[in-house]
Amino acid sequence: HPRHRSHQLRHHKQHQRRRHHPLEIQPNNIIPAPHFALLPIYSLRFGRRTLGIFWSIFGSSIAEWEEKREFFQSFVGGALIMEVLISILQIFESALRVSTPLLFAALGGMLSERAGVINIALEGMMLVGGFAAASVALAMHSSFAGAGAACGAGFLLAAFYGFFVIELRADQIVAGTAMNMFAAGVTPFLCKILYQSSTSTPSLPIELRFQSFPIWLAGGSVLVLWFWMHYTPSGLWVQFAGEHPEALNSAGIRVKRVRWISVLMSGCFAGLGGASLSIFLASSFTRNMTAGRGFMALAALIFGKWKPIPAALACLLFGLSDALQIRLQGVVLWGTEPVPVQFIQILPYVVTIFVLAGVVGQSRAPQALGLPTLQP
Repeated sequence: HPRHRSHQLRHHKQHQRRRHHPLEIQPNNIIPAPHFALLPIYSLRFGRRTLGIFWSIFGSSIAEWEEKREFFQSFVGGALIMEVLISILQIFESALRVSTPLLFAALGGMLSERAGVINIALEGMMLVGGFAAASVALAMHSSFAGAGAACGAGFLLAAFYGFFVIELRADQIVAGTAMNMFAAGVTPFLCKILYQSSTSTPSLPIELRFQSFPIWLAGGSVLVLWFWMHYTPSGLWVQFAGEHPEALNSAGIRVKRVRWISVLMSGCFAGLGGASLSIFLASSFTRNMTAGRGFMALAALIFGKWKPIPAALACLLFGLSDALQIRLQGVVLWGTEPVPVQFIQILPYVVTIFVLAGVVGQSRAPQALGLPTLQP
């Protein structure tokens, strides 16, 4: 049939064009192993190169980009653009890593403060969590055992804090400050007893440290808490405990119990934040290694208006500023001498101050935040 014959001729011509295409890979060509991710680019036509380039950039690890630089130069216009692109993505990767402890602490603070309990003690909970994680991981030869110990240490300090602010109705700011001072003193004391050094624990080998698991756990926790707080009865109880505790009590739900559970969960998350510092970002626990990150997490919580996803984005902003200060150390910005490292290291704290100054009047805290629990 003429129509069938025409279809066969068109299919034969397309096959010949693909067969003799200049970018086609021949069987006798040897392709280096790192370039297997670039196979779609070799076989694409000229009009589809842009799609193939983006696929290769975002579908490969940063470690492979150095090996692909020569191939990319013919498409994106030279080594300078590639250097800028690689630097930006490396800074973003570093920002994800350094924002992980902030994110865990911010989620813990959100649980506590949405239930109506101010948690200034996040800094102390991170400290005890970091020390417990490094010590147990070293003794048990397991990073997951260290993370579990960090949760337990944060849980215990949160129980200590909750006893004073929920049961005894102590001032929450004063009690939280006392918890921070207690943690700052007890961690070097225990370190001296166990390791004959009040400054740091012994270094962990690389196989006993987390590589990327805390990042995934923190991101998953954000989504789980967002769903839990908006679509489950217990999540709504936490919100009512901080907004309208009287309404929650009239519905037959004990406000004190809800606040207790929220504070204890807050300690577990803050302990994981400390574990992220000692067995993920570092190889050991060092004295006062949190360096104000608990307060930065509170600033991110205020900036995110006590909501999980906006608070996570705020933590990423602070993590980006921290990654930038690491990148800028020793860089000559003007003149012939590099900027003193002390001025570069204050960048995350300056960003925190400016963020708080800009949004503190626009964010509305839970109505019952800081008020003592009057119901039994």
